[in-house]
Amino acid sequence: MCLNDLIGQESGIVVYDNERVIVCNWSSYDDDCFPVVMSGLPFPIGLPLAGFGVDECVETFTVKDIRKELPQEFWILCDINGDIGALFEDDASRTEGRVYIFPENTKVIAPIGWI
Repeated sequence: MCLNDLIGQESGIVVYDNERVIVCNWSSYDDDCFPVVMSGLPFPIGLPLAGFGVDECVETFTVKDIRKELPQEFWILCDINGDIGALFEDDASRTEGRVYIFPENTKVIAPIGWI
């Protein structure tokens, strides 16, 4: 199973260890691959993570404002289009979404309305 199959959309926000954030499109990732940023590459690539796969989602729920699912302080590893900044602009309205919780403090946020 790939992220696209589980979530039903091609893009979203991945939070690792409640501090590292990647915003990307995962439509080309193989089964059990999550986005990983590699030195020298301008975009994340899909790689399997040690210890769990996409089919090991332990919880999923809907939220009214995805900003509340991001850590208070975080490090953006990749956000090519500046989507995180747009979420926090003064005139930004709340964005609903689905949250998927995986082992090893990994969270995928799928904002409603994203591709």
